[in-house]
Amino acid sequence: MPTENIHLVTLETGGNQATIFSTNKLRNIVGASELIYRVGTEYIERAIQKTTGRNFKVKDVREEISIENTEGRHIEVALATSGKALLLVRGEDAAKEFIREWSRIVVEEAPGIDAYAAYSAIPLDLSLPLDEKIEGSFINVYSDAAKRYSLGKMELPSPLARFQRIPVVAECQYSGRPASELYGPEDDPVSSVAAAQVGVSRGKKEDVQRFKARIKELYPDGKGDFIDDENGLDIFDDDKDIRWLAVVHADGNGLGELFINFHKYLGANATGRDYVDRYRNFCSALDKISREAFKKTVGEMWPDEKYAKIVPIVVGGDDLTAVMDGEKAIGFAKSFMREFSNQTAEHEDMREILNIAGFSRIGMCAGAAIIKPHFPFAQAYDLAEELTKNAKQVKKYSGSDSIALDFHILYDSVATSIRDIRAKLVIEDSDKKKRQLTAKPYVLNKGEATTDENISEQEKNDWLKIHDINRFKKAVKALGTKSDQKPLLPSSQSHAVREDLFAEFRETQEAEWKYLLGKYEKFAVLWRKVTGNDTPYDDALYIEAKISEDAPDHRTYFLDALEAVKFASAGNKKTTKMPETEGDAHE
Repeated sequence: MPTENIHLVTLETGGNQATIFSTNKLRNIVGASELIYRVGTEYIERAIQKTTGRNFKVKDVREEISIENTEGRHIEVALATSGKALLLVRGEDAAKEFIREWSRIVVEEAPGIDAYAAYSAIPLDLSLPLDEKIEGSFINVYSDAAKRYSLGKMELPSPLARFQRIPVVAECQYSGRPASELYGPEDDPVSSVAAAQVGVSRGKKEDVQRFKARIKELYPDGKGDFIDDENGLDIFDDDKDIRWLAVVHADGNGLGELFINFHKYLGANATGRDYVDRYRNFCSALDKISREAFKKTVGEMWPDEKYAKIVPIVVGGDDLTAVMDGEKAIGFAKSFMREFSNQTAEHEDMREILNIAGFSRIGMCAGAAIIKPHFPFAQAYDLAEELTKNAKQVKKYSGSDSIALDFHILYDSVATSIRDIRAKLVIEDSDKKKRQLTAKPYVLNKGEATTDENISEQEKNDWLKIHDINRFKKAVKALGTKSDQKPLLPSSQSHAVREDLFAEFRETQEAEWKYLLGKYEKFAVLWRKVTGNDTPYDDALYIEAKISEDAPDHRTYFLDALEAVKFASAGNKKTTKMPETEGDAHE
């Protein structure tokens, strides 16, 4: 039994996206995200100071002194990031006191945030090897803390239970929850949750200054100065030049599995101390890379503008959620993912572990929901998240270290699921063959990690060929290239083709298409580079046709390119490119 009496404390927030997008006000959305960030960072700092008297700062987490080299009541931080933390605490009483103090701050200053903490009942011996069969080993103790966390979380009522509706109580104008106070110059009825969210940018002076300083650090110099303005977060409401907005959501591939097996990548003789140190350095590097990739991409996408028309909602770890000028969304998502993945491949605190795990880099997938201004952000986020999940099917065919993008431009005012939208793009011909009018998602870069063993190499290659981003780019070029300021294929003809694609007979479409290629020869030259033939369809069988009888036989890039031509061509003068390797997509 270890004499140090060290316990692990794990804490985390839940339902983050539901909390963040519970309103359509950007100021509240950003405020909710900031509160979640503080739960795992600033509130940790304050609870540690109250419990031990130590003035810990999250920015110095990599400099933490090993708890074995300290005396008395002490807390060592292994991880402290947005909405999540892992700590080593000497003494069970200290662990309880820390959790009480942290919980008090969360309830008082971040009402509505679903957060919970638990500590391990089994003391930890950091000198033991990483063996789950040894009671005091890190793996065993971490499992105990995680189990206690899960059981305790199940018994915790939802934050919604704290805000019961009484019939005579006015409704919060932002969240729909019961109002608890009058807020702002016009005495608007708001809930305590909404008041806390808005208070991030319009509350106590010192709180507002901390918030603005942190957000501005994510931008290149000067590009985020609009945050200083009292109404800076209303940038999209005030800018009449913005015709489209976008919610972009990006998520790393395979990080969950990597962290589950993290101990396996540390060597045969690794101890609990080795795990804590390597884990802390890995996570710190991941956070830093996210911020740096965001900052660099913002600078490239808005090189000449005074301000960058993008507001980060979540930037940290392997997650990104941002609201931005919709015409930049596709270019931004592509550049950010490539920059992020490129940096993970090069960082010294990540490279060795990734290589042992069989990753060339941390891959990433993104979804971009491009919407009209004032479209509900919550629905747009749901679409972006669904698009991201759809892009992640690339992992089956090209490994977790691949990069893929899916996007959708929402012209209708009524949102449905991407699955329902795409189902309408599958047309059955009179010969019972099916054609699909989209080739999304698109693969930006192939991976080298393990893929689905149940899929043959030929099937993987076929799938990757169909979803190659470069074929989409060639289709965009064909439709976007102009001669004498006019498209090579006139807009009237493009939209006529769009209507024809939904017609019943593919043979009729192909006959009309050949007529167009003969009439518009310059366009024909560019289009043949897309499919290699004189039809609007790529004749390569869609890979799922070999798995499912319901899969399409033919697919076209025309509709994707037509709807995205003004979005895909907008963006940076300089693009972030991954080094060309045998595993990457080529022009």
